[in-house]
Amino acid sequence: METIDKATNFAHETVDKIATATNQAAETLGEKDVHLKHAEQQLMKNFRNYVRYNPWVTQ
Repeated sequence: METIDKATNFAHETVDKIATATNQAAETLGEKDVHLKHAEQQLMKNFRNYVRYNPWVTQ
């Protein structure tokens, strides 16, 4: 019975570690997603301004 309890505890600890790592990865990816969206918006804003002030170059 002791062996089964040890194996069960080990399995629970392993699952908890995996869940923690997965949550941390998801948070990091979520932060990167926000940064990428902001960078994309800034790039499009810069492009629109460039076209607006340099229309002869873009034709």
